[in-house]
Amino acid sequence: MSRMRRIKDLEIQISEMVETLTILKTWPKEPVEDYAVVTFEKTFGSSSGFPYHYAAIKAGGRWWITGKVTRSFSWEELLDFIDSAAPTMLEAGSWVSLRRDHA
Repeated sequence: MSRMRRIKDLEIQISEMVETLTILKTWPKEPVEDYAVVTFEKTFGSSSGFPYHYAAIKAGGRWWITGKVTRSFSWEELLDFIDSAAPTMLEAGSWVSLRRDHA
Protein backbone atom coordinates (compact mmCIF):
# COMPACT_ATOMS: atom_id res chain seq x y z
CA MET A 1 0.00 0.00 0.00
CA SER A 2 1.34 3.40 -0.92
CA ARG A 3 2.14 5.98 1.72
CA MET A 4 -0.54 8.37 0.41
CA ARG A 5 -3.19 5.65 0.39
CA ARG A 6 -2.30 4.72 3.97
CA ILE A 7 -2.59 8.36 5.04
CA LYS A 8 -6.01 8.64 3.38
CA ASP A 9 -7.19 5.42 5.07
CA LEU A 10 -6.03 6.70 8.47
CA GLU A 11 -7.77 10.05 7.92
CA ILE A 12 -11.02 8.19 7.18
CA GLN A 13 -10.61 6.06 10.33
CA ILE A 14 -9.94 9.15 12.45
CA SER A 15 -13.01 10.88 11.04
CA GLU A 16 -15.18 7.83 11.82
CA MET A 17 -13.76 7.63 15.35
CA VAL A 18 -14.45 11.32 16.00
CA GLU A 19 -18.03 10.87 14.78
CA THR A 20 -18.51 7.85 17.06
CA LEU A 21 -17.00 9.71 20.02
CA THR A 22 -19.34 12.66 19.43
CA ILE A 23 -22.35 10.33 19.41
CA LEU A 24 -21.26 8.52 22.56
CA LYS A 25 -20.68 11.79 24.42
CA THR A 26 -24.23 12.93 23.68
CA TRP A 27 -25.96 9.75 24.93
CA PRO A 28 -28.18 10.43 27.92
CA LYS A 29 -27.07 9.52 31.41
CA GLU A 30 -28.76 6.59 33.13
CA PRO A 31 -31.56 7.40 35.58
CA VAL A 32 -30.20 6.45 39.01
CA GLU A 33 -33.25 5.17 40.89
CA ASP A 34 -34.85 1.75 40.56
CA TYR A 35 -38.36 1.79 39.05
CA ALA A 36 -37.42 4.59 36.65
CA VAL A 37 -39.28 4.10 33.38
CA VAL A 38 -37.95 4.86 29.91
CA THR A 39 -40.15 4.86 26.82
CA PHE A 40 -38.83 4.65 23.28
CA GLU A 41 -39.68 3.57 19.78
CA LYS A 42 -37.62 1.33 17.56
CA THR A 43 -37.94 0.61 13.86
CA PHE A 44 -36.74 -2.76 12.63
CA GLY A 45 -35.43 -3.26 9.12
CA SER A 46 -35.43 -0.17 6.94
CA SER A 47 -35.80 3.27 8.47
CA SER A 48 -39.18 3.60 6.72
CA GLY A 49 -40.51 0.55 8.61
CA PHE A 50 -43.26 0.59 11.22
CA PRO A 51 -42.06 1.88 14.62
CA TYR A 52 -42.64 -0.30 17.69
CA HIS A 53 -43.22 1.44 21.03
CA TYR A 54 -41.53 0.09 24.15
CA ALA A 55 -41.21 0.85 27.83
CA ALA A 56 -38.26 -0.19 29.97
CA ILE A 57 -38.25 -0.25 33.76
CA LYS A 58 -35.17 -0.33 35.94
CA ALA A 59 -35.24 -2.98 38.65
CA GLY A 60 -32.27 -4.29 40.59
CA GLY A 61 -29.95 -2.08 38.56
CA ARG A 62 -30.97 -3.72 35.25
CA TRP A 63 -33.43 -2.65 32.56
CA TRP A 64 -36.38 -4.85 31.56
CA ILE A 65 -38.34 -3.99 28.42
CA THR A 66 -41.82 -4.74 27.15
CA GLY A 67 -42.25 -6.96 24.13
CA LYS A 68 -40.84 -10.40 23.43
CA VAL A 69 -37.37 -9.71 24.79
CA THR A 70 -36.84 -11.96 27.83
CA ARG A 71 -33.51 -10.72 29.14
CA SER A 72 -32.44 -7.64 31.07
CA PHE A 73 -30.06 -4.97 29.82
CA SER A 74 -27.39 -2.73 31.27
CA TRP A 75 -27.91 0.96 30.44
CA GLU A 76 -25.34 0.79 27.64
CA GLU A 77 -26.95 -2.37 26.22
CA LEU A 78 -30.37 -0.68 26.36
CA LEU A 79 -29.08 2.32 24.42
CA ASP A 80 -27.51 -0.05 21.88
CA PHE A 81 -30.83 -1.88 21.55
CA ILE A 82 -32.70 1.39 21.04
CA ASP A 83 -30.43 2.65 18.31
CA SER A 84 -26.77 3.08 17.52
CA ALA A 85 -27.34 6.79 16.87
CA ALA A 86 -27.51 9.20 19.78
CA PRO A 87 -30.96 9.22 21.37
CA THR A 88 -32.34 12.34 23.04
CA MET A 89 -33.68 12.05 26.57
CA LEU A 90 -36.98 13.75 27.37
CA GLU A 91 -38.00 13.77 31.03
CA ALA A 92 -41.58 13.91 32.27
CA GLY A 93 -41.86 13.24 35.99
CA SER A 94 -40.59 9.76 36.79
CA TRP A 95 -40.98 8.77 33.13
CA VAL A 96 -38.19 9.34 30.66
CA SER A 97 -38.58 9.15 26.91
CA LEU A 98 -35.70 8.49 24.56
CA ARG A 99 -36.09 9.75 21.02
CA ARG A 100 -33.70 9.58 18.13
CA ASP A 101 -33.29 12.95 16.47
CA HIS A 102 -33.35 12.58 12.71
CA ALA A 103 -31.04 14.90 10.82
